[in-house]
Amino acid sequence: IAQCLVGSEMCIRDRDYDSMLSKTANVTFVPDSSVFTDQASAASVLDDFVNIAKTLDGTMIVINGNINADTQTDFGIQLSANRAQTVANYLASQGIDQNRLIITGSGNAKYQADKAAGALKSDASVYQSTDISFMRIEN
Repeated sequence: IAQCLVGSEMCIRDRDYDSMLSKTANVTFVPDSSVFTDQASAASVLDDFVNIAKTLDGTMIVINGNINADTQTDFGIQLSANRAQTVANYLASQGIDQNRLIITGSGNAKYQADKAAGALKSDASVYQSTDISFMRIEN
C-alpha cells in the first residue's frame, strides 16, 4: 500500500511514512536564553526536519521546550516556551504552516522526571533543549 501526495509524483510506502512520522529532532540553546547554541548546527537539524514535515503535510508538529533546573519557576516555564517559539519561528520561516505547530514549554519537567527515575543524562545540554516530533491526528 502506498500513499501518494496530492499534486506530487511522490508516493510513500506505509513503512516509509511510519518511519518519517517517528522522526524527532532536538536542538540546544545557550543557558538561560532562547538563542541556539550553534546556529549552523540547529539549522542543519531543523532543515532535515522541515523536509520531512513538507512530505508529511497535514501532520501536526509538537515543539516542546525544556530547561535544566531543580525548581520550577515562572522564569523557567517562560524560557522553555520561548525556546519552543524560537524553533516554531524557524520552521515557519522555512514554509511550515504555523497552524500545524503545537508549541509548549514544559519548564524542568523532563529534567525532574529523569532525576526522579535516577536516569539523568550526563550531557546537561539535553535539558537545555527543545524536542520536536510529529503527531498524527486521526479523524
